[in-house]
Formats: sequence, structure tokens, C-alpha cells
Amino acid sequence: MLQENPNILNDFVNNVLEIAGDNFRVQSQRKFYLKNDTDCIVDIVLENDYTICFIENKVNSTEGDRQLERYGKILDNILKEENKSVYLRYCTKYYDKKTLPI
Repeated sequence: MLQENPNILNDFVNNVLEIAGDNFRVQSQRKFYLKNDTDCIVDIVLENDYTICFIENKVNSTEGDRQLERYGKILDNILKEENKSVYLRYCTKYYDKKTLPI
């Protein structure tokens, strides 16, 4: 639905995720490479020219080894190299407090 309607996508990003901007694109299961570390496949990536947001969904599965830490590394690289605003949204069925070292 988000891929088919840019207005709904922008509304979702702006009002649900509370991230400003427009002209977002959405991809699922996007692979990112990390130098000297395990690569990552992010559930949902929302991106425009100025912003990128990773959405990780954990409903009936467990977190992978250092998964959020590795996502943080990728986002930190994007911030430094592309000067984009970066966001990580972690969605879980049960409360699961996280602290990231970034």
C-alpha cells in the first residue's frame, strides 16, 4: 500500500513515525554491507534525498546478533557520508527497552 500511494507513504512517515519530509520511497528487505562485520537486511527502509529511516519488526522472532548495533553503524555511516537525517524505529509485540551505543 505504501509503495502504491506516495500520499499515504508521506502521511505515514510524517504523522505516524513523526519524521518531516516528503517524496519518500519505500523498500523492504534491503541489504546493507558493513566493512569487517556481518551484513544486514533491514525489514523496511523509508528514504528521500535528505532522510533515511530503518524499521525493524520483531513480532514472533528474536533479535539477531548485535542486529540493532549493526543498524546503528550503517545509519552512522550514512549520516557521515551522505549527511542525511537518520532514524531507527524498532517495532515489537512486547515491550523491549533498547539502549544503543551511538
